[in-house]
Amino acid sequence: MFTTAASKINVEKIINNRFRELKTISESAMGNVCIAYDTRDEQNIALKFLCHEFHKDEEMLTRFRLEFNTLMKLRHSNLASVFEFGTSEDGLPFFTMEFIDGEQINKLDFELKKVYSYLKQICTAIRYIHSHGIIHGDIKSSNILVTKTGNVKILDFGLAQRINEFEANSISGTIEYLPPEVLKGQAVSFQTDLYSFGVVLYEILTNELPYKNDDLFSEFFGKLTNPIKSPTEKNKIIPQELSNVVLKLIERDASGRYQTINEVIEDLNKFLTEKIPYEEQSTFYALNKHFVSRKDQLNTLKIIHSGAKTGTGKSVLLVGKNGIGKTRLLKEFEFFTSLGEGKVVYQNFPENTEPGFRNWLPILKKCFDKFATKEEINEFGKIFVKFLPELAELYQLPLQNFQTKEQLEFFNSLVEFFFRISRNKTFLLILDDVQFASPTNLKLLDFLVKKCTKTCVMICFATSDETQFYTVFNENIIKLEISGFNFSETATFIASKLGLKGEPIEFGKRLFEETNGSLLYIEE
Repeated sequence: MFTTAASKINVEKIINNRFRELKTISESAMGNVCIAYDTRDEQNIALKFLCHEFHKDEEMLTRFRLEFNTLMKLRHSNLASVFEFGTSEDGLPFFTMEFIDGEQINKLDFELKKVYSYLKQICTAIRYIHSHGIIHGDIKSSNILVTKTGNVKILDFGLAQRINEFEANSISGTIEYLPPEVLKGQAVSFQTDLYSFGVVLYEILTNELPYKNDDLFSEFFGKLTNPIKSPTEKNKIIPQELSNVVLKLIERDASGRYQTINEVIEDLNKFLTEKIPYEEQSTFYALNKHFVSRKDQLNTLKIIHSGAKTGTGKSVLLVGKNGIGKTRLLKEFEFFTSLGEGKVVYQNFPENTEPGFRNWLPILKKCFDKFATKEEINEFGKIFVKFLPELAELYQLPLQNFQTKEQLEFFNSLVEFFFRISRNKTFLLILDDVQFASPTNLKLLDFLVKKCTKTCVMICFATSDETQFYTVFNENIIKLEISGFNFSETATFIASKLGLKGEPIEFGKRLFEETNGSLLYIEE
């Protein structure tokens, strides 16, 4: 993390016989951060602790763990790296992270050339975060450090969440950096981070905040009514083009602001000498503002997945017409699981299903690469390679001849392999478009469903043709029917997709009648 003049020197304390606590550098209502010396790796690191009063609070523990898991997924040169999660001898959860010897960005001497370097780094970091479907939620000057070499680091993902997890009517963050609509109770969005970024830019350019009030009401009222002076008016050195970008970032009307970080980068590149490399801002399926009418089903999947964590898992079958939104829901569920503590593999069956078990090759490859030890690859690979000879070259396995009588051995070995990789974390296997699965694969799926019931393995299928499963699956599977949007949900989806303030009810009705609520056709 970082050091400041306000750092407090502590009596040295050894944590878990490894980390020698040196001094506290940050304290908040949620937890403390200290510098520590890692006696095993022989380097300074930062330790972030959850406050003692929260160490048995399930919600706060989950949020603290989510911060760590989020940072583990996000590896970028302008984000602080994290290493390990643990619990101290006195029961306090903590995680270790990169020690950053830097200064808060708003406390540095103003120099336009350096400001350009900082904003370029912040832009690429925000683009990276958003491309992973994550909202930071608390971008502010004190969470942005600059090292002696000019490298920018964004810290503190304690409020970061997957975009669909943010709720309306719940204000979290630092009010000086939040946009008016969030202060009014609207849900946080990608635009929230962009607004906060604009406030940070204004602050480092002018050495003051655009609005500064003593309480939430004054802050809210000021943001709705008080005019903002251009940074160029306050400091003539600042180019008007840069001021225009800042003012558009903190425009009080959300519809007049930038919608994505790529739009910000596009305007900055019009006058920056050293351009910010343009990259397509990839987006995940089912982002919150477009993820309409599926929250109940997603919550059901989460509940079933939580059962797998305690060894009482069930399999799930999603049933719905083509284009109804099954894949979006599965992708959202996959992302939710990957951010948590579970292991997950997603795979779809192609329309032209390959013979035998060839469709299991990418599934096993993902499991081998992500979850299996070298010993497990050798142990189970000797069986799987008989059916999938491609594994021999990929993992240096001895090639064996295929024997039909060993098919049950393959089935049993696959189940045992899934059990093995789910020993320390739940394993979720998501199989899409199983209506294209061959009879042999359906037989295998039935076997997996029966064997994986009440274990730490969860299997989630999706199909557009339920008829073939009447005689295949049994009471061990939970069926979820996915229906199309109604006209109200169609209108909500249109409004969110187009960024409209109100829902076009009449247009929603017409579009619903034309598409019968099919998400695929509504989008087209």
